[in-house]
Amino acid sequence: MPPSRETPVSHPGDVLAVMYKPLSVKNMCLLPLSVVLALEQPFSICTADQQPLPADAQPMKLRTGEELQLCIGFNPAYEEDLLIRAAEKALKIKFLEHPHEEQVTVRGEVYFPNLQIQTTAVDFGCILNDTKDVRYMEMTNCSPLVVQYHWAFLKDSQVNPVRFMETEPLALGVEEVFDILPLHGELQPGQSQRVCFSFFGHANTVSQVTALCRVEGGPSYEVALRGEASRISYLLDTTEIDCGLQVFNKVTEAAVTLQNSGKLGFAFAVLSPGTGTAASPLPGVPLVVPSRGYVEPGKQQVLKVYYLPGVPGVFCRAFQIQLGHLEPEKISLKGEGTFPRIHLDLPRNIKGNAKYEKILLKAKEKLDKGSQREEAIALGEAVAAEPRVDDSGTVWDAQLQMQMEEMLIEEHALEQQKALASRPPEDTAFHQRVHRRLLKLVGTPVACLQGPRG
Repeated sequence: MPPSRETPVSHPGDVLAVMYKPLSVKNMCLLPLSVVLALEQPFSICTADQQPLPADAQPMKLRTGEELQLCIGFNPAYEEDLLIRAAEKALKIKFLEHPHEEQVTVRGEVYFPNLQIQTTAVDFGCILNDTKDVRYMEMTNCSPLVVQYHWAFLKDSQVNPVRFMETEPLALGVEEVFDILPLHGELQPGQSQRVCFSFFGHANTVSQVTALCRVEGGPSYEVALRGEASRISYLLDTTEIDCGLQVFNKVTEAAVTLQNSGKLGFAFAVLSPGTGTAASPLPGVPLVVPSRGYVEPGKQQVLKVYYLPGVPGVFCRAFQIQLGHLEPEKISLKGEGTFPRIHLDLPRNIKGNAKYEKILLKAKEKLDKGSQREEAIALGEAVAAEPRVDDSGTVWDAQLQMQMEEMLIEEHALEQQKALASRPPEDTAFHQRVHRRLLKLVGTPVACLQGPRG
């Protein structure tokens, strides 16, 4: 006996009634049989005139060759919802004369206009204040019927946009916060439609609502919508890096911690972050690693700052960090580049050396401007009282000697920096060799040993 199937299709406005399919039972053996039929709900065994057999019906006796006409009833309204469903049971046929049992699969399917919804919740997360975000969801007509749908917001579902640190909610309507497109439409069997949900982020608010998709002659589908809006909020543990005294040809390292203290993630980028590597940055330019990235809410990013002074003297540099759409944040870097040296209380004779004579003139001009007059006085009245250079070209002033040394080192360092600029930053071996050469400079000649002038 083949499987029995009943498939009612419900159109909008239809009333689901019990459906019947004929069933014939015939004795094909040479002996009389007594059979007992059993079938579970939502199916029932009925007489030929569609009258249900009592549950305690007596076994049916069939003579050889006799055929019994019955029918199977199926109640498609066994569930009260409007969802597509299927029921499958086994019609059991038992014989009193022997233990053999037959089974026939009985299946019933009920079709309503139904949709397959991709999700039941759309969370926009946190977006920037006074901006708009859009999310998409796909729905498909999974029934053999034409689906007519209409979107609306639940009447008892309220938008509750609570503004932070304010106790009273804003007076906003649903349509001012959320939108759905298209609001209504028609889908053929198997056809899909992409639905667009929009969220308007009113400043510093949290909003949620329930959207309802009603299908004519079918069920309704709920989709929870939620979103909030905020501003970018961050903390920097410092905006001024004090490197103190640093050997001018050595790389100094510092760190700046950037913390996302808000609910909104943001991208950051260091403007003009410098070139080179951490071991060999470009002299005079702060190198920041990483130079760009993204910080999730509640997370932090440590920025390593590498700086090579390159020349002796006080330095003050700055770089900027762009955080999202905000104005760049300025980070300053200060310190003083120095170099190891000793001071000899011997005069130095530079007469006839054009290079040193040129440096001497520059050093005298710088000191004469008073930029280091206080340091010269601090070296001692006896030294300061003497003329800096005598007629023989011998430099007696210790402060002037030190100034010349600094200017010689600076001139040498600038020459090395020109060499660095001629090679790519990736040539780390070359850069390291240049850095080592920064201190390899012949000092000014020392005058012949002579005692203090009388």
